[in-house]
Amino acid sequence: MKSKNVIGLAVLGWFLTLLLLEEKRPLRTCVEKKSSRVIRNMSIAGVSAILLQVIESPLTDLLSHKVARKRLGLLNLVSLPKIVEIVGSVVLLDYSLYLWHVGDVSSVVEI
Repeated sequence: MKSKNVIGLAVLGWFLTLLLLEEKRPLRTCVEKKSSRVIRNMSIAGVSAILLQVIESPLTDLLSHKVARKRLGLLNLVSLPKIVEIVGSVVLLDYSLYLWHVGDVSSVVEI
């Protein structure tokens, strides 16, 4: 079985598991019909998936190849062992996403 098939089956299994758990033990009481909520959410997810494939994927592929080719980025400024580079990348990504979600960078970093 190809790895994409395995990943697809794993995602489908996870989705079905969450669906069953939500049905068995919902976190909140329902205020609208489940069918209308599911249709709305699936419509939004479908439109989002299409837009990601058409707009975001080609753009991020282009930019990531350009950045890799020109060796841009903080971790390319120094020579590090591969494992330190990977861990550093994850930490920097996590911290930047944290700052993004906090919203006000000046509350975390003194500017």
